[in-house]
Amino acid sequence: MQLLEPSKLNLTATVLEGNVQALYLTAPQEKCGTSTVALSLAKALVELVSEKVLLIDGNLRISSLTQEFKLENAAGLTELCNLTEKVPLENYIHSILDDELHFMPIGQAEMKGFKDIQKENFNSLLHRLRRQFGYIIFDASPVHDRRETLALVSCFDGVALVVEANKTRHEIAAAAIETIRQAGGKMSGVLMNRRKYFIPQTLYNWL
Repeated sequence: MQLLEPSKLNLTATVLEGNVQALYLTAPQEKCGTSTVALSLAKALVELVSEKVLLIDGNLRISSLTQEFKLENAAGLTELCNLTEKVPLENYIHSILDDELHFMPIGQAEMKGFKDIQKENFNSLLHRLRRQFGYIIFDASPVHDRRETLALVSCFDGVALVVEANKTRHEIAAAAIETIRQAGGKMSGVLMNRRKYFIPQTLYNWL
């Protein structure tokens, strides 16, 4: 997985300056490069801040990050969302990239989506993670292809939509933004992947 250069990923500045501790990253559809953007952003934050950074694989269908770090057999997000009691989080979080970045894999528990009880469990989990980590980056499923993780979007401080430059149609991106808003998500902006250009939400409203 080839990372984007931090200098070209101006989404980093938006996170640092926008009071966004927990960011939900998604795309209108598959193959827009969301996982690459999530990993690049997390790595850039590690280099810029003193607080700990956690990257979470939240894609129930194609867990690219979990596969990238060879943690397919490890417990992770899905197990924690199915638990009603508090457990030590250390068993579900791994140090990667020379121990600089922390990562939670998708896990092995079968889930087709997040029910109300699982969303409640995730909200409690996110509250605990906020106390341990300065920044949390969540790599989510695409909006239109699979909506399993969309139920969690309202738990986050902001949402960034990754679209593929010159390929994602404006109507598809606009529909994804509307879906995110209807689910309670707070849009931070849109990242034009493969052009490495981030459009803050205040400007995107004019497009």
